[in-house]
Amino acid sequence: MRVRDVTDSATAPVQAVLNSRAPALVVLEAPGLTNRSNLRTVLEATPDGVAIACHPEEGRALEETIRQALRSATVAVDPEALAWLSGQLGVDQVSTYAELEKLALCAGSNGRVDVDMAMHCVGDLAGLSLDDALFAATAGDLATADRALELALAEGQHPSAYCVAA
Repeated sequence: MRVRDVTDSATAPVQAVLNSRAPALVVLEAPGLTNRSNLRTVLEATPDGVAIACHPEEGRALEETIRQALRSATVAVDPEALAWLSGQLGVDQVSTYAELEKLALCAGSNGRVDVDMAMHCVGDLAGLSLDDALFAATAGDLATADRALELALAEGQHPSAYCVAA
């Protein structure tokens, strides 16, 4: 089970799951959870729980990652392409590097990446998922729901997955 936007208010239910004998895998996403939060303390105190800090790259750090990855492949990047890439990448490091490697292969050694090439070679990894599509749809945000569904389909997600997830 995956639970998003968890806060310290979930400490008691999480502790109940950790104390139960039923086999379970629960992944909690808790943006902004401090190192001293009750939930984190509970997770770190049990042998079956773990807290892993995962911070998406943003801003200048992400731009430098993009520049460095392309530079190591001897590929230059136009400022406009860098700005566009910074809006698409960064949520997941593995996916970010995979997309940059694909882009570098497309540009070729000593090549140059412009906005058109970036848009044609790189997928939109700005963080939208099937869950995001469902949350957006139930909140009435049809534009986000539509975009997330299109991304999931483009990545090979089978349409029946939407029905199952809903």
